[in-house]
Formats: sequence, C-alpha cells, structure tokens
Amino acid sequence: MSTKLRLAVWLANACILFSTLSLTASPQQDEPKRLDDAEEYAVYSAVLKTKYSDEGLKRFVIATDTSSYAKTTFIGIRTGLAPSGAKRPDMDPETSADFDAKNKETYQLADRLSLTIPYALVTEDQLRKIFHETADGKLDEECWHRFYKEFPGAPGVIAFSRVGFNAKKDQALLYVGNQRDFLGGSGVFYLLSKRDKAWQVDKGVILWLS
Repeated sequence: MSTKLRLAVWLANACILFSTLSLTASPQQDEPKRLDDAEEYAVYSAVLKTKYSDEGLKRFVIATDTSSYAKTTFIGIRTGLAPSGAKRPDMDPETSADFDAKNKETYQLADRLSLTIPYALVTEDQLRKIFHETADGKLDEECWHRFYKEFPGAPGVIAFSRVGFNAKKDQALLYVGNQRDFLGGSGVFYLLSKRDKAWQVDKGVILWLS
C-alpha cells in the first residue's frame, strides 16, 4: 500500500471515530498513561467473550494503545472502508460524558483481562513489522498471512477505546475496532449494563465495515 493510500485509509478511519466522539481536539501525549481501572478491564473481557469468541478461536491479539480522539489505533492493513452513517446508541448522559472525557487521550493497556483464552498485547511497532510496504511501495499481499502465521487462531487485531460509565457504574459504553483481513473489519460501539454483578452487552452499533 502506498504511503498516500495508507494515509487516506487512516484519515477515513480517524474521521469516523472522531466524529462520533464529539470531542475538542487535544494533542497526543508523548507517552500514554497506563490504564488501571479494573472495571474497564471487566467490560473489555465481557465484550471479548460474547462478541469476538469465534469457533476455533485460540488467542486474542489486542492493540496495547487505546483508540482515542488523539490517535486512531493501527489494527492492520485494509483495502476498503464503508462508513455506516450510524451514531452512538442512546444512553445515560453521564455515560456519554464520561466516555468523551476519558477518550481525549490514548492510554496503554495492562495485562489485566479476565479470559480463559490466551491473549497478546501488541504495540504498533510490532504490528508495523508484520504490516509493512513492499520495497516498491505497493500493497504487501502477504501481510495478513504473516500475521496469522505468527498468531494462528486469532480473530484479527482488536483495539479498544476507554470505557465510559454512568455514576452508578451499571452502564458502560466503549468502541471496538477489529480488522481480520484486507476486507473483514468493523468498528462498533457497544452499550452494556451490569446485571447480577456481571457486564452484559445490550446493544452494538456498527460505525464502519471493510
């Protein structure tokens, strides 16, 4: 993929995320802060278990940096992007406001997910070594093959936003980006509620497909 085409794809993805966050622009910090909120990791784990646990799944590959207004997390090369035109789901205004406030900056995930399936937290540098241009700047058709050779049985690359909560912490909103091949990706808002001390997905709104 040429540098111009890659930039165009990144900008399209960024515009989708940024338009839904409705945030005031803020500069990207030099070093992302570490995310330590246990409740956010509980939400991530619930979404992975219910929405991304395909048959034959052997591991999750999760981007270390969260998606935010400041930075759209790299999740591999795609060759198409179709915005849905949808907006975030209806929710408690507190949840929406908390989501917006937390996602002004990018944060770094820690190894705190509660899963029965192995997972790997990967940096952008690690992914760029797999998804790189050919010597002549053309699309590298082998990049996804390399990815699955290194991470067999993974459902592509997954990236999370931070999680917004209401004051009672019984409602949650997050954005999840997932790319599985050149064509085969999605960006989704998930709205969850906490019932019987467990997070459950109530609604998913697709923002884009590839």
